[in-house]
Amino acid sequence: MKVVDSLCQSRSFENEIAICFVNCCGKLSNKKDYDVLLARTQVCYPFYGCIKKLYKNKEDLLIFEYNKTIIEDSRNAYQLFK
Repeated sequence: MKVVDSLCQSRSFENEIAICFVNCCGKLSNKKDYDVLLARTQVCYPFYGCIKKLYKNKEDLLIFEYNKTIIEDSRNAYQLFK
């Protein structure tokens, strides 16, 4: 879980973009075994990191308002792609 959280935030910073990471939740059943799925759906912004996250491993809905000025501010500050 920590790796997924870290990667989402770092990709947001290094690419100067908002990232909406969506993943499955619950259990994945096989004939004899089952695996617990990761979940961890989240939204990350540069400057702010993770701003919204679903912590529970159950079906849920994440709602957020996209703020384009945060992305423009980070692009002006970092200037990675000039």
